[in-house]
Amino acid sequence: DRGLEWPSCQVYELNGTIHNQEWSVKTYKEVACMFAKKHPGFIGIKIIYSDHRWGVRTLATPCTTTKRL
Repeated sequence: DRGLEWPSCQVYELNGTIHNQEWSVKTYKEVACMFAKKHPGFIGIKIIYSDHRWGVRTLATPCTTTKRL
């Protein structure tokens, strides 16, 4: 299981609403907090943001996006 692939990942609702990266990160955090309340031994989640191609030029974009999220 590869999880969500960023930055192409968008979440689509049945009513046509499209959610962005910020919404996805916020939702992950909310779900993790609810899970942690029911499971005290749960220590948290880690979201790793990465682009598929690396290089000097492309490195700045994922770093900037990660800081923003």
